[in-house]
Amino acid sequence: MHLAQSALSEAILANPSRGLNISNKGESHLRQKQYEAAIKHFKQALNLSSGEEWAGLRLDCLKNLVFAYFKLAKLEEAAEILAEVVAQDPRCGASHRYLAHYYKALGEDWLSQWHLREARQLGE
Repeated sequence: MHLAQSALSEAILANPSRGLNISNKGESHLRQKQYEAAIKHFKQALNLSSGEEWAGLRLDCLKNLVFAYFKLAKLEEAAEILAEVVAQDPRCGASHRYLAHYYKALGEDWLSQWHLREARQLGE
């Protein structure tokens, strides 16, 4: 893992304005359960990845942010991003599953069940 981290760090130093490199660093932090560091890198990657050609990367960053926020039990932050993810990719079953957990935590059983059904229908 150390070699992979070193390679990512070198790629970032060589091209610090490339969102893909920063996103990869965030994914590395996710694998190591370093959620705060992952969030920092995904936010930075989002800022660097504007334009239509980066839409896929931006969506991946948003989904990864949701995962990291859920792992840190920061449900409000996750829910804000989930709204954007579902708007961009309404067929993302994982997003509906996260929304089901979020609404269950709020005691909104009907919304929780609705999103859980959506997730199941989408194969999640």
